[in-house]
Amino acid sequence: EPAVDGNVMRVISRILSIWDDIAKASSRKIFEEAVRQLISKEDPSSFNQALMELGALICTPTSPSCLLCPVRDHCHAFHEGVQQELPVKTKKKNMRHVHLGAAVIETDEGDALIQKRPETGLLANLWEFPNVELSGAGNPKMELELFFRQEYGIDVELQAESIAKIQHVFSHLTWNIDVYYGKIKKSPVTKENSQWVKKGEVENFAFSVSHQKIWKKAQEEVK
Repeated sequence: EPAVDGNVMRVISRILSIWDDIAKASSRKIFEEAVRQLISKEDPSSFNQALMELGALICTPTSPSCLLCPVRDHCHAFHEGVQQELPVKTKKKNMRHVHLGAAVIETDEGDALIQKRPETGLLANLWEFPNVELSGAGNPKMELELFFRQEYGIDVELQAESIAKIQHVFSHLTWNIDVYYGKIKKSPVTKENSQWVKKGEVENFAFSVSHQKIWKKAQEEVK
């Protein structure tokens, strides 16, 4: 059986000129199959050990010692002069953490305030509850109340404590959302792509998973 680790994938990618991204889990099968075709049937243990040693000592990530390599004559990367470009390994994107405050605002009549995301970008065209990125320096509740005054022209008194903390992880981004709840008398909405909807109709709108969770938590709070 092939023993494929990072050293082995590097060696094999250079010897056989394999340009598949070794950072992807799916690529491991490609390298395992390549080693399976090459592996010694008489002494597979020594073969596996030799490949790992070759990667650790000679075929290193940077500045490989090609002139000392015992398999240089068989190495496609060496003959093509691309040993420094292999293996292909994409860097993992740095995860960005964003602290958001979101609020479910309801009227005495049971209407809820929702807004639609932009037509392009992350979660395009999905609906959500009003939210804002928090500074981290002040009180989240007060920052949200100020946001409603500035963006919606609404004076709303939120509950003193958040009703939930929700995390949503994207490939490059993590939302940490403090969720608040408040009630006000219905007033006109002037903010573009925002509207009041009846509580029973909220679930007819397409929300992202994180905001579906926000609505569920809010309904539990009301009960």
